[in-house]
Amino acid sequence: MTLKDIIIKSAGILGLENLDFNSPSEPLSKLIDSAKMIVSELTLEHLPLKTKEVVSIRGGRGLYEELSRPVRQILKVKSGSKSYSAEMYPNCYILPIDVSGEMEVSYLYYIVDVGVDDELTLPPQVPAYVLATGVVSEYYYRTGMVDEALFYKTRYDYSIENLSRSLKSVYLPRRGFIW
Repeated sequence: MTLKDIIIKSAGILGLENLDFNSPSEPLSKLIDSAKMIVSELTLEHLPLKTKEVVSIRGGRGLYEELSRPVRQILKVKSGSKSYSAEMYPNCYILPIDVSGEMEVSYLYYIVDVGVDDELTLPPQVPAYVLATGVVSEYYYRTGMVDEALFYKTRYDYSIENLSRSLKSVYLPRRGFIW
């Protein structure tokens, strides 16, 4: 899914079907800004982005610049069957033990600023329509239509809450009827 997909669905909800992506306009720029804000808010507050990478650690110290994405939080560093926690500093992360070698680093990361046609790296359970309701809410806030904004914000919040909730299987034993 791209930012453009979300904006097209948002424009459909708003009744802006003739939105032209080739010529700049105020509604288009508000929709783009709203979409970027909603995607950023989603990944920061509700569904954080997580990844793993194998990097070289020297002297118990790893550099953020060796990781491919902007680091938000180091979750754990693993070498074989041993796991280490890491302390985060401005330029690096330090392991409690002075270890070196290739290690797997699990971390949360920030989404980078995306263009309209760029593919978004979002959790697979989030459909474009849910994000579009959030974008519509933000668009209405920016245009001063507070009642409409609150309506769509409520829909968006409930949808995100349901999507981010951990759905666990529940086993219900089968019981016979007693007459």
